This record gives sequence, C-alpha cells and structure tokens, in this order.
Amino acid sequence: MANENVNTSISFLFRGLTAEQFALIDAQFKDNEELRVNTTLKIVKNDEARMIGVYTKIDFLQNSTSAFIIVEVSCHFEIIKESWEKIFNPEEKTVTLPKDFATHLAMLTIGSTRGYLLGKIEKHPIYSKFFVPLVNVQDLVKGDVILKP
Repeated sequence: MANENVNTSISFLFRGLTAEQFALIDAQFKDNEELRVNTTLKIVKNDEARMIGVYTKIDFLQNSTSAFIIVEVSCHFEIIKESWEKIFNPEEKTVTLPKDFATHLAMLTIGSTRGYLLGKIEKHPIYSKFFVPLVNVQDLVKGDVILKP
C-alpha cells in the first residue's frame, strides 16, 4: 500500500530511452531572430510492469508559434518491487511519486534529451549552435506527482 510520507529512497532501474519525435523545420527558422525554448514534461505509469515513463518535449521557437526544432524523448524506469509497494495504492490504482524522486527522473530525462539532440545536430551547418538549455526542473515539478489510472 502506498504511504503518503515516503521518506526513504525509491530503488529503480533505467530500462530505456525512446526518441518519440525529432524534426528540423527549415521554413520556420530565421537567422538572427529572438529565440525561445518551451519545455514540457509528462509522467505516466504502467502498473503491471511497475514502470514510470517520463516524456520531455522541447520546442525551439522564434517569433512564430511554430517550432523549427522539435525534440521529444522518453525515459523508462522500472521501480523495484519493494519500492513500488511504497508508492502504489492498489485500491485507487494510483502511484504517488514524491517530489524529489519525480524531479530526479525529470532531470535524468532532460539530460538524456540534451544528449540525444546534440547527437542529431552536432554537425548540422545551421542548427549545431542550438542546445537544450539548463532547465529549472523545480518549475516543472511543483509537488508530489500523483499518477491516476
């Protein structure tokens, strides 16, 4: 049964990384225009496999609302059985990820996304100067994350 005050560490294994999306859209890029980067985070669960999936999507935009670089990566983490029992509520079929743990998984996924993007564009004549900036994950994970069915 899940404990609302999980203060112990959660044991997990990294089970993989998936490139969900990658696009370079030349028609949207204008050299020397102001740049902004939007970062979104989504966390999902798979109860049967005791898996947590963390998805990070990063859009590089300029003055338009259309991105010229789109990258989305997901990381998949298997929670060890003893730890799963601490965070899973079988009656409600919910998983509660403590804020610090959810933040840790998000940081791992954002870092993986940064590396994936670098590998895709490092030799590109135009886009090689772009990189995933440092992200304050505290802004993305405001508190404990409750994953519902």
